[in-house]
Amino acid sequence: MITFSYAEVLDVLAEVNRIAPDQLGAFRARLRNLQSKAFPPGTNTGKGKAARYTLENLFQMVVATQLMQIGMNPERIVATVTANWYPIALGLSRAMGQHEIISDQGDLQPTGDFVLALYPEALRDLTSAGERGTDYFDTVKVFLFSDIAEELPIDADSPSLGEAYRTVLIRLKAICRATLHAVASRAGAAPSDVEEEFSDAVLEQTKEAARNNATFRRMADAINKKA
Repeated sequence: MITFSYAEVLDVLAEVNRIAPDQLGAFRARLRNLQSKAFPPGTNTGKGKAARYTLENLFQMVVATQLMQIGMNPERIVATVTANWYPIALGLSRAMGQHEIISDQGDLQPTGDFVLALYPEALRDLTSAGERGTDYFDTVKVFLFSDIAEELPIDADSPSLGEAYRTVLIRLKAICRATLHAVASRAGAAPSDVEEEFSDAVLEQTKEAARNNATFRRMADAINKKA
């Protein structure tokens, strides 16, 4: 399994985000705002034990810093990435384009130039609906760049969070390319090994999602038979 020290993760993130050497201290402080919220999941090892970051952890941090770049606060970043990690991870794996991906429905998924779409709502806490952690589930879309007109029609209904007319797009293929280059140059892991291991991790998530879907279907069938 490919793992990284925190220093290696910092190096990769700094390269992807073009952080100046004399600004690494300020960048590290921004990242601590995420770490204080136990992000990425599974890396809060406590005092006296150095954390090791998996590929999933690394890519969670990569996505998190992209959300920093569009001005999201730490709480919303953690909520967005954590609540939507499976579709984001699937999109990243498909954007790498090295392996065919099977969805949790058992369908063969295309690979290519995928984008992550978000609907930021910085004033959410001031709305009549207010803001809750559950607001951030199912609040992203992942689709091929060539399908933008179809996926984001001008007359689209408002999403559960934000507005359809206020959409941020992140090009996942470009992010993957930059990350793989940084991993190879800074952390010494071959891009092909990273792609394969990350795809394997996503496949395991897909199998788990498929098992959950099957369980939910059985429960729904049982409920329907009793009704």
